[in-house]
This record gives sequence, structure tokens and C-alpha cells, in this order.
Amino acid sequence: IKREAMLPIAFVPLLLTGAGLQHIHRAVFEFTGMGIGAEAKVLGNAANLIKAFKDEKVELEIVCHDDGIDLLLTRSGPIRTRLDKLHGQGVVLAACGNTIRGRNIDRKHLIPYAVVVDSGVAEVVRKEEAGWSYVRSAY
Repeated sequence: IKREAMLPIAFVPLLLTGAGLQHIHRAVFEFTGMGIGAEAKVLGNAANLIKAFKDEKVELEIVCHDDGIDLLLTRSGPIRTRLDKLHGQGVVLAACGNTIRGRNIDRKHLIPYAVVVDSGVAEVVRKEEAGWSYVRSAY
């Protein structure tokens, strides 16, 4: 190996120790719960995670399927206020396309910033395979 080819490798430890790189915490919440109590818990968990990592980069996605899809239906009140705040903090709120079709939900009834994924379970698997931490939120 030529010495010139080895020079870039010598800088890898500097890059990995924080010289310009910051670890990103990524978590996917699977939410299949039902009711205000369950909804408040998953939203509280997401907010607490953001608070715990306040000085660090965080990417969160809440995937709603089965009974959990109700979280993403258009509404007003404290739950909606919390959803709006989390969305403003960059949290992705994902609705399961299978659940939407199975329950005959018109997409216009979802909160405007909800994203629809093909399958809630598949979305969770994809995130885990990409290295995201899994948080079970089915109460």
C-alpha cells in the first residue's frame, strides 16, 4: 500500500470522535392503542424523549395502525395541540394505509401533516432495519 493511499484513513478516527459529526438518535414508536389515555402516553413519551436529548439531534416517527389510527384523525383540543407541537419539532406522524383502507377512512379526515405509509408494520420493520430504536406504544 502506498503511503499516499493511507493518509485519508489516518483522519477517520478524527471524524468518528466528533470532529464535525453528531450522533443522531432515531426512534420509531409503534402505536396501536385506543383512547385519550393511550394517546396521551405515546405523545408524552415522544415529548420526554425530545426533552431528554434536547441538546442532541433526534428523529422520531410515530406509526399509527389498528386502533392507534384514531390519534391521527382530525380533531381539536389538547391532543391536537400536542400533535401540532410534536409535528413542529419534526416528529413524523405516519398513518397505516392498510388500516385506512380496512376502516374506510377518507384521507381528508386525517390531520393535514400525517403521512400515509403502505403498511404500519412494514414501516416499523424498515425503520428497525435501518438502525432506528423501537418503542412499543400499544397500551
